[in-house]
Amino acid sequence: MPKNPKLIAAFVGPTGAGKSTVLELLKEMGHPTYDFAVALLSVTRHFRVRQQVIQFVGESVYDADGMYDPTAAQIALFGKVNLAQAFNAYLRSELRVHFAEWVHAQRSEVVFCELHNPTTEDLRSYAISHVFCVQAESELRYSRARDQIEMLMRRHHIEASQAKALLGVDRQIDPEIDVYGHIPNGSSLEDLRGSLVSMLRLLRL
Repeated sequence: MPKNPKLIAAFVGPTGAGKSTVLELLKEMGHPTYDFAVALLSVTRHFRVRQQVIQFVGESVYDADGMYDPTAAQIALFGKVNLAQAFNAYLRSELRVHFAEWVHAQRSEVVFCELHNPTTEDLRSYAISHVFCVQAESELRYSRARDQIEMLMRRHHIEASQAKALLGVDRQIDPEIDVYGHIPNGSSLEDLRGSLVSMLRLLRL
């Protein structure tokens, strides 16, 4: 497997906390960033991976354009604990290779990524060295997540409570995860940018 850089920093936090915004700002600052959610959509379009996904959860998790729908997969796996574990392990293995190759291609010795509700196993799998938690008030998180919640309700004909559960809006970070620092994210992009500058100083960048 390609050698990783000295430091891989991951941003974690619930839906609506602003992890994607953090990555966008860091990208604007010239830092290499990797979005696992976007990467998953790319990886699952490969014919070999697609065939494996279909074996696990069926063709219904792909739309007419061949795009994988992670939420449809979660719904298909609901209550099937062993199958869900095997499926998630398979996707993790594919993403691990994709991520390692991307990391290896970066000239910088420091890269940034975001992970949605990761476990300690995920962090070990992706060789994450530093974890930063993006934080926002509940009311602000719900406001940011509202569009995603409504989209899931329409697409999958589910209740708001189930959509929130699938998105992990109220899910807390795994207490076993060692958080290196916190990134407060209010309503101001300038304040968030300032927090990121402080984080970069902490990492001596």
